[in-house]
Parts: sequence; C-alpha cells; structure tokens
Amino acid sequence: YDESAPDGISTTMRHFAGGILATMPELTALMAPTPNSYRRYSPYSWAGTTATWGIDNRSAGVRAILEGELGTRLEHRQPGGDVNPYVGTAVALAAGLHGIANSIEPADVVREDVYAMPPGDVPGLPRGLERAVDLLDASEMAREWLGADFVSHYVVMKRAEIEAQSQA
Repeated sequence: YDESAPDGISTTMRHFAGGILATMPELTALMAPTPNSYRRYSPYSWAGTTATWGIDNRSAGVRAILEGELGTRLEHRQPGGDVNPYVGTAVALAAGLHGIANSIEPADVVREDVYAMPPGDVPGLPRGLERAVDLLDASEMAREWLGADFVSHYVVMKRAEIEAQSQA
C-alpha cells in the first residue's frame, strides 16, 4: 500500500501483479492441474479466465482489494479447488517475486466486465490441460523459480494423465 500512489497501489504491488499476469499462461497447468479444471473456465463462472487485473473486479484474473495500509492485497482467481495448495502458493509467490525482481509492469487495470469484452481484447489463458502443459514445458521462468526437475517431472506426469484420459 502506498497512500501517495494512484489507488494506493505501491510499486511493489504493481510489479508483483505484473509478474503474476505475465506468467499466468505458462503456469496455468500448475493452477489448473486436471482436464476437468478447465470446465470452470467459462464466462460468469467467477473464475479467472484471462491474464487481467482489476480493482475489486471479480471477472478479472487477478483482483486487487484496496483496504488501506493493513488490508490491501491481491487475489489470484485462476486456481480452483483441485489445485495442490502448496503448489498453488509456490506458483503465486514465484510469479509475483519474478515480477518484483524484473520490475514487470502490468497492463492497465480493467474496470469493466472482462467476460463481456470481445475475444482478443484481453490476454486469454489456455482452455485445456494439453496446451497448458506445453506452455509450462517451454517456460524458462518456471524452471528457474520452481526448479527444472520439478517442472520436467510435472510435465511428464501431466502428459501421462492426458494420454490416460484420451483412452478412457
């Protein structure tokens, strides 16, 4: 929180949000870990379906809640109930810290209903586990912040699950 900044959003908070938004697509497989995870990514499901942020905007992928010095925070709206809470927490922290370390500026805050915006106006997220796993596999950020061994193992495991599902 920074009372002198617009909306009270500090530089640190902006960069933390910037890191999350910049890496959301490539980290989706970790936040939506099963093929069924993607069923909730539909308009008006209140799930984060885009790499956007807004102030108290529940249609955005990241929601900034501005409640002064002791209550200002970010809410990551992408993970569902099927995410491993330890992995989800590590991913959110790694993405945010990556944003701080690299001074990543987020796009402008979205103040309107993201679900009502025309497709392509805001950055979307993978709509299925297969695409999400491919993005994770190619992510240098994930390998740097979460460990190459973890990412490689996770990708192999998820590809095996995708193959098993295709045969069921």
